[in-house]
Amino acid sequence: MQVSEIAFLIQAGQFPIPVEVKSGKSGSLKSLHIFCDIYQYHKAVRLDLNTPSVFQCNHKISSDKRVSYELVSLPLYMVEEIKHMIQAHQE
Repeated sequence: MQVSEIAFLIQAGQFPIPVEVKSGKSGSLKSLHIFCDIYQYHKAVRLDLNTPSVFQCNHKISSDKRVSYELVSLPLYMVEEIKHMIQAHQE
């Protein structure tokens, strides 16, 4: 079994949302990919130094397995806006 570590789980609407925090503009999201696969999450948040974006993340996690989920990416200074961004995008 693969071990996965994420920074936070937040409640935004009906389901909890996994949140990964990165200190720079890039970094592997391996743990987030594994976590979303194991627990069947279809939405996640990344906080880093990039500009805001929302996109469908499709990633190969093993030789025979892929994970797909919507990734809301926000700059660190927008941490207070996570719930608003997720709720606005669900409508």
